[in-house]
Amino acid sequence: MRQLVGTTLGVLRHLVWTTLAPAERDHLVGGFLGSVS
Repeated sequence: MRQLVGTTLGVLRHLVWTTLAPAERDHLVGGFLGSVS
């Protein structure tokens, strides 16, 4: 289960990194980390 979550996050992160502009990416990551912690 834990491995599946890690793989899913890896794929999502790869998609985000390749599709979004750096500014959007940083904003999205910041919001995601803020909601998680």
